[in-house]
Amino acid sequence: AKAKGPRIAIDEAGSALLSAEGATLDEAAAALRQAQALMRLHGVTDADLAVAAVQTERRPAGTGAQRPPQWYARLAKTVEATFGVAVLYNAAAREVEFAGIDSDAAIAAYAFCVLRRQVQSARRAYYVSLSVRLSVSSRTARADTYANAWVVAAAQELEALRPDRPAALALWLDRNGVTTQAGRQSSRPRNDRDVIAGWLDGAKARVRIGVGAEARQPAGRIVRLPN
Repeated sequence: AKAKGPRIAIDEAGSALLSAEGATLDEAAAALRQAQALMRLHGVTDADLAVAAVQTERRPAGTGAQRPPQWYARLAKTVEATFGVAVLYNAAAREVEFAGIDSDAAIAAYAFCVLRRQVQSARRAYYVSLSVRLSVSSRTARADTYANAWVVAAAQELEALRPDRPAALALWLDRNGVTTQAGRQSSRPRNDRDVIAGWLDGAKARVRIGVGAEARQPAGRIVRLPN
């Protein structure tokens, strides 16, 4: 038999495996044999099937910084931990990509964008509220400290939505050569008042899950943002 394209072969093997779900014992056994035969015929591995289950969504980053601030990276990691996805930052394209199983990527993308807009708005308001007698760099650092605390508090809003499917995603990241880059941190000492204010306001954050957006091909270097 003529070898099929990898995507078609993976889809056929995956369909055969899915047909085993909810079937009788004999039907399930037959479907599994069919899937295994298709995998051997076309050279499809279990890892191929796992990676094929990963879906991606892209959204505007809301920043074009080569290294976004620490609060931004922390929000990305919070969404990663909650939804079991990978959040990939592309400064050149000013985009963030979300990779996850089935609908996890779309839900994570929605939650990230909602919280990113909320924390950016809150951070701007806090920056303006600080005394104009402070230097711009001091106000920026304090607003960043506030935003960090805001994100930590807002994480509680997402905790109940946490799925648990990391294996396929780890394979997908490895095959796509994704690297890790740290968020930009302030060198100024932290002010506890900024932390408390950020925590109190972040605890008010709310996300109403919804999905839907068109994917676009990115350009530029893509990195994963750690804490």
